[in-house]
Amino acid sequence: MNERKYKGTAIQMLMATDLIMDNAIAMASTLTAARPKWTVSYLTDIKGNIASILEDSFGIKGTTSLKEVTSILVTKEIAAKAMLQQVKTQIGIDFRKDEAKRKEYISTLGFAKVKSIKDASQDATIEMLVTFRNNLTPAIEADLTAAGMNPATLESIKALATELYQANALQEQKKIGSKETTATLNAQLNDIYDEVITIAKIASTLLTDKADIEKFSYTRALKQMGYQESEKKPTAEKE
Repeated sequence: MNERKYKGTAIQMLMATDLIMDNAIAMASTLTAARPKWTVSYLTDIKGNIASILEDSFGIKGTTSLKEVTSILVTKEIAAKAMLQQVKTQIGIDFRKDEAKRKEYISTLGFAKVKSIKDASQDATIEMLVTFRNNLTPAIEADLTAAGMNPATLESIKALATELYQANALQEQKKIGSKETTATLNAQLNDIYDEVITIAKIASTLLTDKADIEKFSYTRALKQMGYQESEKKPTAEKE
């Protein structure tokens, strides 16, 4: 099997390239002036190929609902990380004179599961949230609020734990049908990636507005689909 050329899962790549093609179609008049081949029809055909692979190979009919769920996940994840960091920092300050209790709360509430909250993966963040929700006993909560922590922050984190867990489950349900890629499918995925990245690279040289150029960034589009770099970066074609 040929090595895959792209970062992210196959579904993330297809969703990211689909987003790039949406942007290309929206700017077709500008792009066609420099590349006559890139008509709306041509660009729409590529988008159609992406949709066909998603449906035929992964059981996903259209990307809209999956994108929406992913967007919700990313938004909630950012909010959750910010609040978790606030609580961890306050525990460190409020209980700095009681080292045993500080360590106990950091461990019990799940903060010891990751080295860095802001760099935690989506799965690690959800695990941390669920641990926090399940282990925040009335006694611990009373101790934290007595030290000065806002009870609303604790309630928000517990609510986000449930919301993120459910949203993640829904996202996985929408990916039913995903499977190990065969050699033929892998070749199709690489071809789609190559085709869209070629358009993205050339489009970036034709445009002058920074905001428009960013719309053709594969890395940016991929992150919008929930992708996060692992500590050991996979080999992939550079943009």
